[in-house]
Formats: sequence, C-alpha cells, structure tokens
Amino acid sequence: MRSPCAAAACHSGNWPWSSRSCRPVAPATSRGQLLLRLNTDLLRMQIRDALAERLKAESAVHTLESWADGEEMARARRALSSSQLGLVDTHRKLAETQGLLEQGIVPRIEVDSLEQQLNTQR
Repeated sequence: MRSPCAAAACHSGNWPWSSRSCRPVAPATSRGQLLLRLNTDLLRMQIRDALAERLKAESAVHTLESWADGEEMARARRALSSSQLGLVDTHRKLAETQGLLEQGIVPRIEVDSLEQQLNTQR
C-alpha cells in the first residue's frame, strides 16, 4: 500500500517530488549561486552580550581570588590584631588590679570596671 504522501503529494503536481520515491528533486543551481542568506545581527548582539557577561564574571573571579591579599583583608587583619592585643592588655591589667585589690591598694570598682571592659572586648 502506498503512503498518503505518495498518493496525494507525489502526483498532485504541486510539489517538486519525484513520482517514484517522494524525495525532493533539487532544482538546478549554478556554481557560486546564493542559496540562502542568514541575518546574523541577533547572533552578533547575543555574542557581544555573552562576552560582556564573561568579562564581568572574570573580573568578579579575579576580585575574589585576590581578596585575601587585598586592602580590605589587610584592614581586617590589622583590626583583628589590634583587638587581640587590646584583649591581652586588658587581661594583664585585670590580673595586676586584682593583685592590688587583694593588697587593699585599689578599690573594688576598678576591678569591676576592667572585668566589664574584658567582657565587652570578647
């Protein structure tokens, strides 16, 4: 049994099909003849957009990779070091003041003040 394609299209005369196989018959072309023209404007615009996004992503990666050696990290390290030194200094002052309190040289309020300062620094 023949397919509907063979029965309807092949013999209708409306399609460039071979009457035997229902395959398209290629029209005659000459060398160098333009067969198809594609509008690539949209593709070019999409490529430019993609390249711009790639540059932004590469910049973000570079920023993240160099963050540990950057100015912001250096400030954070200095602030941490300063805080740690301040904490050590407050511990030392508290120990000295507690010794002076036991000897009756300083009032209790100084020890309480240093303990509060220590708790704040932590």
